[in-house]
Amino acid sequence: AALYRAGEFFTYATDFFTLTVMTDTTERSPTFSFPPFENFDFQPHPPPSPVYMHLPGCTSSDAAWERLLHRAPRGIDWAETRAQTSAEVLKGYDFSDRCVAERRARYGEQK
Repeated sequence: AALYRAGEFFTYATDFFTLTVMTDTTERSPTFSFPPFENFDFQPHPPPSPVYMHLPGCTSSDAAWERLLHRAPRGIDWAETRAQTSAEVLKGYDFSDRCVAERRARYGEQK
């Protein structure tokens, strides 16, 4: 808790327990007051999440989502929600090796 209060950022790297880590790192409001995972493609950049997940060895967002889900991800492509739920938007939530460099560039060194 002290590290969160100090404004530290964390990236959990996982190979085998991806869904467990995803569940643990996505417990948000109203129970916790963390902002959601940031989408790296959104402009302007959303507020940073103090906790993010990294799937080492995945070289793209698609590869990371496939490792997480054990299949290719499918977005919801309804006209009224497309800007928030399409497969293209989903790719911006990037858990590949790119996320480490992206978060370091935006927020500094992480734990």
